[in-house]
Amino acid sequence: RQSAMAYSTTVDGQPATIRVTEGGFVDDVSGTTWAVDGTPVAGPFVGTNRRLRAVAEAYVAYWGAWAAFNPDAELALGG
Repeated sequence: RQSAMAYSTTVDGQPATIRVTEGGFVDDVSGTTWAVDGTPVAGPFVGTNRRLRAVAEAYVAYWGAWAAFNPDAELALGG
């Protein structure tokens, strides 16, 4: 149940803020709740072919492994 992905923070061509909720991730542009795989699970985009756009150049890694190989790394939390 623990996974990670990196997505563009643009929804409908507009910059979006994404917040974490119990049901997934909600964008402030459309109010859609998204699953970790980028599919809509609640809101106006359910039943459409819309998906969050994955960031191809992002590198997603488990923090524990990253920190073990990069002990001076810092974690910056948004919000």
